[in-house]
Formats: sequence, structure tokens, C-alpha cells
Amino acid sequence: MEKDVERFGDDQEIVPGIRSIWTPGHTPGHTSFMVTSGEAQLLVWGDVTNFTDIVLRFPLWTPSADMDQQVALSTRMRMLDMATADRMRVSCFHGPFPGNGYIRKITDEEYRLVPLQWTEHLDGWK
Repeated sequence: MEKDVERFGDDQEIVPGIRSIWTPGHTPGHTSFMVTSGEAQLLVWGDVTNFTDIVLRFPLWTPSADMDQQVALSTRMRMLDMATADRMRVSCFHGPFPGNGYIRKITDEEYRLVPLQWTEHLDGWK
């Protein structure tokens, strides 16, 4: 029910440890999230880099999948700068498995996803 939906804005703590980041351009209202636990951070940025392999290699390219290409470009560059400057772990949709790692800046116009190694076991769980 719509009456049960609570809307949130940019830079708002949704629940403890999860904060919204407005990342417009791909779609209206596109939002990413910063997840924190102690000192650890994970930037979940959805479609900021749709077609991750291509868009990171050519970040100035504006794919037709972005509804507002110029806004999406500005958002993408802002988020890439944030991820590389702060060495944040990133989870990105449409990326190669496992879809998370760190962004490495190659040049001002080229980036790469350095994926984290995947393991099917979690700290001794089997």
C-alpha cells in the first residue's frame, strides 16, 4: 500500500549503516547506497556503470540505455572519482562475476574493475 511506503531523499540514512546517494541519469530517481559496518564501506551503485566492462574502459561514452545521457555522464564521473579517491569497495550491477571489487583509475578517461576473489565459503562456513 502506498500509505505504507516511506520515501527517502539523497544522503539519508535508510537504516543504520545504509545511506542513500542520489545517482541520476540512468533512470529518474536512480539511487545508490553506501553500506558501512565499522570502518568497512561498500558502495552499491546499481546502473551507474551499466555495461560495466565497456563503460569503465570508455567512461565518457554515453550509452543509449541512460535516459539522460549528460546527467548520467556527470554522475558516473562523480562516482568514479569518489570510488578511486577513497579506495572504496564497489558492487556494480551488470559487471563480470562476482560484480564487486575496487575501481582502478588507468587515466583520466579510463578505469578498470579489479574484482575481489570469490569464495563459496564464508569464514569457515561449509
